[in-house]
Amino acid sequence: MAGSWLGQSLEDGAATALYLATSREVREQNHRGQYFIPIATMCEPSAISRNMKLARDLWDWIDTQATEALGLDWQYQ
Repeated sequence: MAGSWLGQSLEDGAATALYLATSREVREQNHRGQYFIPIATMCEPSAISRNMKLARDLWDWIDTQATEALGLDWQYQ
């Protein structure tokens, strides 16, 4: 596929973001914090993605990596 990345055309790759940014339906139904997959399909996130302990562990790991790479006060610069 010309212009594709990971099996999607550029147009298909952009379609969900464009839909969410411009859709009257999204505004009227107040879709916030929902998970959408291509193309513009709302779905339930996986159980692992809703695991708050894993989310916290990932956040802490990223924070540690950033601190080591950027210095102790990286958040405040």
